[in-house]
Amino acid sequence: MFKLNLILTLFLVAIIFSNCTEKTDDTVVETTVEEDKENIENLFNDVISEAQALKAGCAVQAFDNFLNLDQGSALNSNWAELLYNTLKTHLNITAYQTDRFNFNNHVGTHTWNIGNQSWSRTATPTDKIVIEFPEQMNSTNNTVVATADYYNDQMVTFDSYQYWLPTSFAASATVANEECYAAKLISASYDNTSFQIPVSFEMELKLSPYVFEISATRTAPAELNVVLKAKNNGVEKFSLVTDLVFKNADYRTLNYIEDCESASGEFVYGDFKLPFTADFETTRSLFNPTNTQINALFDADVFYKGTKIANLDYAKDPQGYADIIIEYKDETREDLETYYDDFVDRLELVLVEFTGPWPR
Repeated sequence: MFKLNLILTLFLVAIIFSNCTEKTDDTVVETTVEEDKENIENLFNDVISEAQALKAGCAVQAFDNFLNLDQGSALNSNWAELLYNTLKTHLNITAYQTDRFNFNNHVGTHTWNIGNQSWSRTATPTDKIVIEFPEQMNSTNNTVVATADYYNDQMVTFDSYQYWLPTSFAASATVANEECYAAKLISASYDNTSFQIPVSFEMELKLSPYVFEISATRTAPAELNVVLKAKNNGVEKFSLVTDLVFKNADYRTLNYIEDCESASGEFVYGDFKLPFTADFETTRSLFNPTNTQINALFDADVFYKGTKIANLDYAKDPQGYADIIIEYKDETREDLETYYDDFVDRLELVLVEFTGPWPR
């Protein structure tokens, strides 16, 4: 099962970091199978380039400097925890705070004193929360400036309890005067029957140089529509639109993976398009399902410039591991491992200093 999960994870990574720069249009282009293979190979090669670009970006580098990552270990974790825990005490915020967050109580500038390792506060600005601290443990300057520009909320009553939940906010962090991170909740709405889960929301997350636009709408009590877009310096890289159906609407106990009954939607990245459907509920009801049964319940096709070039099938290899088979338009077939085997090794080399060696 690990093999199947790895395949799907890497396929998503390929989508996220594809460096295609134009949206798919309605132009239909005919290609040969050899050209299709080359285009897919180029896609995996592009992932390596995009992963290297992300690694070199401000967000990842600042994160690395802050924690001092080494082979999956955070060497500065004790120092990072010191900053975090003393800041919580300074702001008088508890981990399980249930009262309304009073934004105005914290406006001003909160500065880490490197000499005595404590926080201090000044009264300006009067409309924002600013937090200044070092990027690295041994730094002598506070080069990180995190700013919360505003915060709005809404009272929701559930099971006779009242909760104040965010409806909009904006925050960002600069490192050495470069904006590396940002989070903006554009809107969020709630009802009184769903245990603090929004009925709908729209937000943006920035991990420089990437910006992710995320929105979700509950179209029925147990059904959700999700839209995700990724942009690099304003250029859209990929989009995902998916409809999810869950077992029930009890969001207090819902397991978003195990209780998902079905999913359908479409990935779009550059000239590629991947429509898909998945029936998880029926699959779970089957004991030791055959390849034919699984392929009847899951469908994923690959389109390139408006033409279907392949479909993806599930199969078990002789050792019992799950494989993904790509079947081209001429009905020839091969293991998707043809593309990702060497790719995984190359991607690991890019990320190993952060993650440590990958399991095999």
